[in-house]
Amino acid sequence: MVIEFPDMDRIREWYDSPEYRRAREIREDKVRVGMLFVEGAPPEGFSLPA
Repeated sequence: MVIEFPDMDRIREWYDSPEYRRAREIREDKVRVGMLFVEGAPPEGFSLPA
């Protein structure tokens, strides 16, 4: 799954949110989850909708 955020601060807000914290608690010791957070620039010629 890929989830896109506008910046790293928003990722931290989401990851530490009460809603996501609850999801982490539910799956604790039940599944293995790997996450990769990457900060970068969009490819040349790419633009987000206005």
